[in-house]
Amino acid sequence: MFSYAFAATASTILSGAVAGRMKFFTYVYISAFVSGFVYPVVAHWAFSEDGWLVSSMDQVQSYSILLICHP
Repeated sequence: MFSYAFAATASTILSGAVAGRMKFFTYVYISAFVSGFVYPVVAHWAFSEDGWLVSSMDQVQSYSILLICHP
């Protein structure tokens, strides 16, 4: 459930960035893409034990996770 909250947050960050700048259905499509594909892939890279981002950045893991949670 915790990851779903961050996926929803990624969608709300997107809504604040594009508010009034794109059509509603375009926003729904992009929001579904970010929440359904982009965030889960990046979260797997960062938070999974076999993710490449975790294995390649062991010394700076706290900084890399901070950048993923708060772009």
